[in-house]
Amino acid sequence: MTARTCFGIILVTLGLCAPVLAQDASEPETVAQILELMDRQMTFESRSSVARMLIITPEETREKQFRSFARGQEDAFMVFEKPRRDAGTKFLKLGGNLWIYFPRTEKTVKISGHLLRQSMLGSDFSYEDLTENRAMLDDYDGEILPDEEIDGQPCYVIHLKEKERGMSYPERKYWISKDAHLPVREERYAKSGRLLKVARFEDARQFEDRRFPTRIIMEDKLKEGSRTEIVLDELKFRIDEPEGIFDRRNLRREIRF
Repeated sequence: MTARTCFGIILVTLGLCAPVLAQDASEPETVAQILELMDRQMTFESRSSVARMLIITPEETREKQFRSFARGQEDAFMVFEKPRRDAGTKFLKLGGNLWIYFPRTEKTVKISGHLLRQSMLGSDFSYEDLTENRAMLDDYDGEILPDEEIDGQPCYVIHLKEKERGMSYPERKYWISKDAHLPVREERYAKSGRLLKVARFEDARQFEDRRFPTRIIMEDKLKEGSRTEIVLDELKFRIDEPEGIFDRRNLRREIRF
């Protein structure tokens, strides 16, 4: 079984299909076992959320509000509602393709390939960060490092290296809490070993049969003093999505929630 790990958010926010795993109270011994324990909390078949994106720089803090929907491993939809200048901007991910609809110009733009690595709306998240859905052990080789504590939480530490060249982040490092099996911190590295981004996962809350972090903080280490926070104000799993929401032809029309 391949272990899937989600950022995402939303990842960050964007959906994954949860594997069905047998409960096992024994201490995990392999990278796959640790990631699978995290999957029980972090993966899902469908999800909806209302969230805020806080883009924080030394000069200002900008706040944006959006709704997002996800189904399976491939499809995700986001629509921004605030501020007024962003209202109606929509993002639709189908498979490996992403389309953005801009209401002011009434244009739809397709984003793919290396363009997915660009900043999303001036935030510390790239388009790829927010639409990522990988089976980590398909793309990376992993090893377990000595346990560490993050903010008083004992954590497993996992180090991942890309199996083949071409990954946006050739190396990654995860801290996963030993009690709740939730991600606490992630570091993303270039092939040179330079630290590119740091993500923190905070304010975990109970949602039905799982705990889930409601605040994801991303720092782009190539930007001085900047960070972006995504705060989940509403979160639901196993949902019936609005009709036609995952149809590219409907990007231009108003969707009722």
